[in-house]
Amino acid sequence: MLPPEPPEPADTPTALVECVICRAPGRAEALVDGECRACREGRGTSASVPGRAALPPELVRALAAEARAAARVPTPHR
Repeated sequence: MLPPEPPEPADTPTALVECVICRAPGRAEALVDGECRACREGRGTSASVPGRAALPPELVRALAAEARAAARVPTPHR
């Protein structure tokens, strides 16, 4: 038995845009007035959202270093 035929590609490409407040990516039709749902409901995560504090740069650097270290692939020893 053969697998089903793949679906036809959409006529129009799906473009991603960003929320004007928190810069979260999303489809244009999902960003009402340019804002994502979280920002419209007051739950945005950006420092530009009133009442939300940005992460301190030191914490961002530490988290980035941790992520880079975890992603590093160990090289085999010869």
